[in-house]
Amino acid sequence: MLNGKEYLVIDNLVPKGFLEQIHMDFRARDHWAFAHGTLDDELIEKYAGKYNDCPMLTLLLFSNEAGVNNSLFSEARTIFNFLEDRTGYSFDALGRIKANLTWPQPESMLGANPPHIDVPQDECISMVFYVNDADGETVLYDKRVHEGEDDLQEIARVEPKAGRALLFNSNRFHSSSPPVNTPYRIILNSVFIPKRV
Repeated sequence: MLNGKEYLVIDNLVPKGFLEQIHMDFRARDHWAFAHGTLDDELIEKYAGKYNDCPMLTLLLFSNEAGVNNSLFSEARTIFNFLEDRTGYSFDALGRIKANLTWPQPESMLGANPPHIDVPQDECISMVFYVNDADGETVLYDKRVHEGEDDLQEIARVEPKAGRALLFNSNRFHSSSPPVNTPYRIILNSVFIPKRV
């Protein structure tokens, strides 16, 4: 799907009216859950003093374990229809769709969150879909999980732009950054196995 590229950026993936609707629906206050950050307890200890892991609000829409977990799943699923129209790819298997909402942090917590992967499997692709215009870039690194995480080097910083999709191998190290100049940043993060249609 990536055709030998490290990552793929697709701007204006969805129509403007759909984007406005999904932005309005995900801004609602009644479905978010608080998370201390992106990492589990083991990685928090590992990265202590090296990275800040900013808090966020999260919303699990779908997972293999839980199935459909929220009524907003259908809107998030529709993004794959637009992806298919633009790329000729859909998904063979869907692993997860979740939403993250981050907000500006105190100056002591600025910068990228800790590098992590979404899943270790080579065949999986991650799609980060930016729901709103914001700052708080997504940082991609030069290594995938089988190469280890020592001496990671940045290969790209992708700015959040409403309607933009960022695709990369799910086992590539990456990190989010909290916004600084905008009040919030909402993304949808999907993990899937692609198939040509």
